[in-house]
Amino acid sequence: MWNNSFFVSRRSKIFWAFVSLAITFLIIFSAVFYYESGRNWENQKYKALAWLITDIQSVAQAERYFSDIRVIAPNGRIVLNEGIFTELPPNIVSDNRMVKYDGMSLYVISKVIPNGFTILFVDDITDAVESQRLMFGNLLTSTIILWILVIIIWWFFTRGIFGPVNRIVEAIEQFQLEQDPKQDVIPIVGKETDEFVRIARQLESLFARVRMETTKIEDLSSNIAHELKNSLFGIASTLELALLLDHPKQKIEQVHVQVLHLGEVVQTLLLLANKEVQLPKTWVSLISIFDKFTKEDIRISMEGNPEITWDIHQELFEIALGNIIGNAQKFTPDDGKIQINFSENSIQIIDTGTGISAEQLPFVFDRFYKADSMRPNGSGTGLWLTLSKHILEKLHGFTLSISSTLGSGTCVTITRLHHS
Repeated sequence: MWNNSFFVSRRSKIFWAFVSLAITFLIIFSAVFYYESGRNWENQKYKALAWLITDIQSVAQAERYFSDIRVIAPNGRIVLNEGIFTELPPNIVSDNRMVKYDGMSLYVISKVIPNGFTILFVDDITDAVESQRLMFGNLLTSTIILWILVIIIWWFFTRGIFGPVNRIVEAIEQFQLEQDPKQDVIPIVGKETDEFVRIARQLESLFARVRMETTKIEDLSSNIAHELKNSLFGIASTLELALLLDHPKQKIEQVHVQVLHLGEVVQTLLLLANKEVQLPKTWVSLISIFDKFTKEDIRISMEGNPEITWDIHQELFEIALGNIIGNAQKFTPDDGKIQINFSENSIQIIDTGTGISAEQLPFVFDRFYKADSMRPNGSGTGLWLTLSKHILEKLHGFTLSISSTLGSGTCVTITRLHHS
């Protein structure tokens, strides 16, 4: 189905998430730092020059302290150029900002002295501006590289998340009962505690259960069809024979028995399908139920307090118990024994029959299960023990358990968890 597998690790995902967040934070911090440092640098330059010229009140005083000055008369005429101003054009700005001229970066600040003249002061900041430009270039390059790394990291990170999700979706979409069960395996590997690994394993388990239940349904169809076919064939044959007889009463009675058997099969299927059955219960003496079985079979004996009563639906409870005891009778030899022990909270049916192998024991109550060792003649639908389990556990709230040793017998235990 796939050519390779994903390795999922919670630790690696968390690591890459932190790396990505760290790089993103670094980029944001760098951009803010550059913007703030540039603005702060210009403010500091302005403050430094403004502080230096605070006490300048005359042209003579300016000439004494500064070598680079320009004096502009109130009428706008330049009356003095000294230092670098001898090279600068007359229209150089005087509104306290950095200007470019002939490859130089100059910061110019002005001050109006008491006599109305304006004095321009200048500071050559070419080296500082060039350093800042280089820093910005390096920062820009680093930012681009970091963004590329972030994109790559996030791509792997999202791939690590959505890759397994896509594999799981593909597995669901491509699942077919006809395909090889080996193709149900979802190639997501890693620690069993990782979420995607757990989902993949649970989905594989679900596929297996679907296959198993489908097989059971197919067996059901086959078993029911076989059961109905045999019964209907028997009914038809008996009726045909009855038509030829002058006194067909015996044959009609046989047909009646077969019809009742079909009714039991249908009723059993309906009962197993019904999940919300509400039973009317009454307090019934257990010994009154067991008496019926002991009178029918000399191999059956019972032991318990005759005054014990359970709150049950008597008819269904007798069906469930009858299925279990009937199974014990079927596989217990004529010289064997079937012992029924009962108490306030449990009933045990113990036989000395052929027993059940350890391999088959977990499945004896499964719907439609028919083990060869349990039913040597292959008869039956495999529904009756399942019906017993349904009646006792789902409809009464009891628990049903079984233990057995092949060749030594079987013990079935019905346990009442609480008093009704």
